[in-house]
Amino acid sequence: MKDMEAYVGKMQMQLKQFGAKLDELVANADEAGTEENIDYQTHIDDLKAKYQEAQSKLDELMAAGSENWESLKVGVDSAWNELDAAFEKGNVVKLEPNVAKIEAQLKDWSTQLDGLVTGYSKSGAQAHDPYHLRLDELRTLHGVVQMKLNEFINPSGESEPWETFWASIEEDWNALDAGFKDLTR
Repeated sequence: MKDMEAYVGKMQMQLKQFGAKLDELVANADEAGTEENIDYQTHIDDLKAKYQEAQSKLDELMAAGSENWESLKVGVDSAWNELDAAFEKGNVVKLEPNVAKIEAQLKDWSTQLDGLVTGYSKSGAQAHDPYHLRLDELRTLHGVVQMKLNEFINPSGESEPWETFWASIEEDWNALDAGFKDLTR
């Protein structure tokens, strides 16, 4: 009986966490653009169905009592695994627009850097000039962010969550953004 209670408690807690994540996805879908919203909504509908299935299987297990719980546990585990996989798939769908935006901005910044360096070189300025040093700093930051993005897209090991990736580049990203705004005024 204690095993069943522990299992049910654990599953209820996990379902509650997934319910909160589902609520967050619904809120994010409202903020997304029209094209993105269609993908989100389709995914959210799938998640809701899988969430309801997992909740239904857990309710069935709880109603069966301690005699049959082991046999019903398989159904709960299966529904749980489908729900978990659907959430992971959703993270990929949700990230694709973010990654595409970062890639586009990095490409734009690279083009701007090339133009600024070419213009600077033609002016005959000195390598120790503060403007030249600032360009070198921006090129280094750009390279760091590009390297981290490439690693995020094509991980050499286990992939990291979006939040971890973004936290690893946020400071450099903000410095790049501010640097380009300063240089292109």
